[in-house]
Amino acid sequence: MLRKQSVCLVLIVIAVGFIADTVIHIYLRSTSSFKGTTIKYNYENDKWLKCLTYSCIANWYPRMQNKGKESNINECVTLIQQNLYENVTDKLLKNMMNKCFLTGIMHKTVLFNISFIEEFVQNFSCPSAKYLSTQRPLVALASYPGSGNTWTRELIEAITGTFTGSIYTDWNFKGSELCPARGNIYIVKTHIPSDKATSHVKCREIGVSTLNYTKAVLILRNPYQALLAEFNRQQSTSYSGNPGVGIAPKSDFKTSRWDKFVRVESETWKHMAIYWLSRFRKPVYVLVYDDLLNYTVIEMYKLTRFLNITATFKSLYCLSSKSVGNFKRSKPKWLTIEALFDSRLRKVVNDKIKSVLKVYELPQLYSYIL
Repeated sequence: MLRKQSVCLVLIVIAVGFIADTVIHIYLRSTSSFKGTTIKYNYENDKWLKCLTYSCIANWYPRMQNKGKESNINECVTLIQQNLYENVTDKLLKNMMNKCFLTGIMHKTVLFNISFIEEFVQNFSCPSAKYLSTQRPLVALASYPGSGNTWTRELIEAITGTFTGSIYTDWNFKGSELCPARGNIYIVKTHIPSDKATSHVKCREIGVSTLNYTKAVLILRNPYQALLAEFNRQQSTSYSGNPGVGIAPKSDFKTSRWDKFVRVESETWKHMAIYWLSRFRKPVYVLVYDDLLNYTVIEMYKLTRFLNITATFKSLYCLSSKSVGNFKRSKPKWLTIEALFDSRLRKVVNDKIKSVLKVYELPQLYSYIL
């Protein structure tokens, strides 16, 4: 709306200036005769008239633009304050994004700016995640390693206010300390194409070998990116205290180890995708990593609907809290797909993508083929 208003304003100013110039031009021509000789008015050389024309645009357009932006900011702040504890709906979210987009409060369709939220909402704070008070049916949070599972769990904990679990004893999530079958959590991280739970020591202690998932969320990431992330994690364990953010030495990508890794792990990526997309006979939500990255608020809201969770606007604001995104990896310039996947390895990965497409028609998969 702001853009349309701005464009209309520019057109109006230009039109008014043009009409004024034309009128002045005609007037000066009609009054510039002396002793029967008409002196042609030189518009191009009249600096005063040019200044008059362009100063209108230069002075008034920014003022009107700032006034429109200020109006949008005020409307955005009002909506944020009024809807803090309201349940998110399509209509309310769309209205808020229209008012807050490009204001600085929500400068992208990614996240709200937590600093602005804290400024405009008194005593605003995001609650710490807790264990479930009432048991819920289990949901698998499935992905090939390196697909953003850790970040997604952070976002889920922020928007739901509850811990997420795992079939592994992860080092960075409290909810992973307990076997998911205990009923303390309901969203369960898994990197395997099955409902096995034997990887968790606490599950083995109480004799739980499988988990009865009622739904699944598959985080699907471009396999080229996921393979790079997982290779870095595996190879950086001896180089970094936190393998989740470490980088493998550049020399490791020039060894047969990298070549073998791509061939074996691309097959694992394929099996993971095929199982959860076609063989798991219960509801599955495909959470595309790039969409989550580019449209975080929208994608998390859509995910809450799949999980049958009522999200408030406050929980959406908390997605951008400082506690979210602590496990992202900084990438050097040489760490690119183009540089590390030669034609042979590209064919290997492309073939796996095409195999998944044969069993599940997902448009995003086509864009992954190189």
